[in-house]
Amino acid sequence: MSSLFAELMQDLLSGINSQYCLMPVPLHISRLRSRGYNQAYEMAKELAKLTNRPLINSLKRVKNTQMQAQLKLNQRANNVSKAFAVNEPIIHKHIVLIDDVMTSGNTLNECAKTLKKAGAEDVKIIVFARKSL
Repeated sequence: MSSLFAELMQDLLSGINSQYCLMPVPLHISRLRSRGYNQAYEMAKELAKLTNRPLINSLKRVKNTQMQAQLKLNQRANNVSKAFAVNEPIIHKHIVLIDDVMTSGNTLNECAKTLKKAGAEDVKIIVFARKSL
């Protein structure tokens, strides 16, 4: 399934310079263990193969947050605040953040903010689907 999603997302990268590497939105280790996979990582891995871009996995979710879909809109930003950290240098990197679904955008915003604070030069975002609130 992730290879099909990656094929459908491939065109979203066509207008983004090839110097941009791909980075999936991470799951907390406890959620990863219970689910068994990270759908954003699986899509990013397939996209990296299709587009010959590097895949880096240095963004980590350090706070075990509630699922955003279970929260009201006004609770979501606080839920993911300080939930992410970078575990290796990314200074001057150009990053395309990959996720499966975006609803409020709070998770992606917090990830991008974390990456920029850690030294990323630029962060772009692509998602497979956008759900309206």
